Amino acid sequence: IAIKTTIICLLIGYPIAYFISKNSPKVQQILVLAITLPTWINMLVRTYAWIGILSSDGIISSFLGLFGIHTELLYTEAAVLIGMVYNFLPFMILQINTALTKMDKSLLEAAQDLGANKFQTFWKVIFPLSLPGVVSGITLVFLPAVSSFFIPKLLGGGQFFLIGNVIENQFITVGEWNFGSAISMIMAMIMCLSLVQITAFASDEDAITYPEVTIASNGETTRVDGTNGTSVSGSKMLTKTGDNTFDVTLNVQTVSTSETAFT
Repeated sequence: IAIKTTIICLLIGYPIAYFISKNSPKVQQILVLAITLPTWINMLVRTYAWIGILSSDGIISSFLGLFGIHTELLYTEAAVLIGMVYNFLPFMILQINTALTKMDKSLLEAAQDLGANKFQTFWKVIFPLSLPGVVSGITLVFLPAVSSFFIPKLLGGGQFFLIGNVIENQFITVGEWNFGSAISMIMAMIMCLSLVQITAFASDEDAITYPEVTIASNGETTRVDGTNGTSVSGSKMLTKTGDNTFDVTLNVQTVSTSETAFT
């Protein structure tokens, strides 16, 4: 159930986050506020609200009844998935939206200059750059989902057991506090390791490596290592010479390092 919840949140959350990132900053703030607004209400209260919505006399069942569809949604796996996706979807959207917003937009212009269509730009530029947000979103959805206990209990009628339900059962019903504590510590360690991996992965993706720059002046060539704090300003011009080949002309106006500046 936790894996299904994570996959559904990713499939729904990525398009929403992509749509939010395409808007102006002011509109982005409004949309992000709309996404986070339901989280201001306690998760338990929101889950209780879904009991009324999914019940036989609820809104969804009444709507489906208009088309002659009569089905029991409450206390099923579908009800548990709906409740978990609803509660954890904002975590996925916010993480992916942050990654997409931080993305350097000049890379999209470069992809268009090189002849990439929209799908190629998304698959080879946008999606790889958004992977840190995707990984963070998956972690922030899967770990709380697999350790949740009251959502399956309330919407599933106690028929579905996750790790959170096992821990609750060990403490409250069985009385095996040692075993319940051991499972809790294992889950806490997994969460800590996941956060460390996410931080390391995000740091690697955010690291910028500048290429080496060669400057010709008065017949002499000066080589500047762009990985040591070098900043380059200038303009580029692309000339298409074939189906998949281009000549790149870089007009370097200023190259500065921490000690020397060339113009």
